[in-house]
Amino acid sequence: MSWDWVVRPDLRYYVASLTASVLLWYWVHLVFLAIPRSGKLVLVHCLGALCCSTAITIILVGNSILFIELGDFLSPDMLVLIEKGASFITEYLHAYLLREYIIYTLPCFLLFAWLWWPHRRVRRIRLAHLYALLFTIPVIDAMLIVALQHNGRQSVAIDIASISALRDCLGVPAENRSLSYLRTSQRIRVEQVPPVQVPTNVLLIINESWEAIEYKLFESLRTRMPFLEHWQDSEPHTFMHFPYAFANSNATVISVPSILTGVAPHQSNAMLHTMPLLWDWARASNFATCLVSSHRFSWGGMTRFFSTPGPDVYVTAESINAPLVNDMGVDDLESVEYLCRFISNLPAKRQFCAVYNTNALHAPGQQKSDRIDYLPERNSRYERALLIVDGGYPLDSG
Repeated sequence: MSWDWVVRPDLRYYVASLTASVLLWYWVHLVFLAIPRSGKLVLVHCLGALCCSTAITIILVGNSILFIELGDFLSPDMLVLIEKGASFITEYLHAYLLREYIIYTLPCFLLFAWLWWPHRRVRRIRLAHLYALLFTIPVIDAMLIVALQHNGRQSVAIDIASISALRDCLGVPAENRSLSYLRTSQRIRVEQVPPVQVPTNVLLIINESWEAIEYKLFESLRTRMPFLEHWQDSEPHTFMHFPYAFANSNATVISVPSILTGVAPHQSNAMLHTMPLLWDWARASNFATCLVSSHRFSWGGMTRFFSTPGPDVYVTAESINAPLVNDMGVDDLESVEYLCRFISNLPAKRQFCAVYNTNALHAPGQQKSDRIDYLPERNSRYERALLIVDGGYPLDSG
């Protein structure tokens, strides 16, 4: 196997970024040393220590999680998502830093809080030297960061990558920052067509993070997804396997719009915002239409994008009266009830086109459901989440 595709960091840039990183946090340390330890300034010192400890913990642990999940540190594109949906950062903190990765978050926070807390005994520094350092270090830091301007992101330290991302994001006018993301659209109008004579319904299930390796027909499903395996055995003629299929993106905000418009991720953003959505085509044939998702679509502009025009019934995690249980989503077995309700309330002969988007397989993976009394143990979090997705299929197909 060749490893030529691996991006090797340029050590010169990496050492420069590490130097900038050390200087940055040393400068913060000097700032705390410069604060007199008397009167009301002690409170300022304490608050500053807590704020800086929180900031560096989020930067270090948060970027580490991003790298594990996406293979990259915080980028200008990610900052735009946060800017367009402020709830993203609170939900990210809740789902990852304060739950799944709390064993890393808490020690990191306590370490820096202890380092900068005012009660510690530290060696005195002459004021002249202290003020000189406070003035010169930011200048050196700025020069180092500018030197990294056009270098690949893998060659910089975590915190410097975040600072560079913030700089690049702020350097773009606000109106341009929003152009590459989902927004309200004026779509091509689909002309009305005669109703389909043969009774036909369309149910599209988009399984979040469903890896192809898990879908080996007649092999792995027997223990991982028992209902789906039984369904295949009962009606093999209704299943079609695409052995060379691949995901159009590993990001929901790109992949789901691509699936529902037919516009590939490499095609233009203008095309994405003009092509009809799946339910626009279905409505032209007088189908009842529906979108149900366990995700929150308020971030990334997805609500604006999917509601212009939207399906007859539009239900996401924001409108489902259930707690968030995995990342930014609700229990799949809660959301699927809304899909079942939509279908059961339709007149007997009314054709429908429904889209159902699961969330249980999204990292870190849903591990329990109030709708399941007993969920057997599995070898991984992913396999356990597969059982929850499988538990919704009887409702979908019923």
